[in-house]
Amino acid sequence: MNDATSGISIYLVGMMGSGKSTVGKILSRALGYYFFDTDQLIEQLAGKSVAEIFEEVGEEEFRGMETEVLKVAAPAAPAPAAPPPPATPDPRPV
Repeated sequence: MNDATSGISIYLVGMMGSGKSTVGKILSRALGYYFFDTDQLIEQLAGKSVAEIFEEVGEEEFRGMETEVLKVAAPAAPAPAAPPPPATPDPRPV
């Protein structure tokens, strides 16, 4: 990590399959950051795949889960994060 990125979190946003996780892992190694993928964190917390979550409770509920994961995980340490679109911006008040 250098002075320019010290204490700054980086969010990678893009379409599914666009390479956010791949780039995030490379970027985290280069900057000495932690890396986390919001989909993986949500799947671990829910005990279900993203597809199952979408099928059972819908996209809106999934996006709420995503927002909660980002609120908890993002401040923990500077890290490239790979939230799937449209994780940002969410028009709901935080």
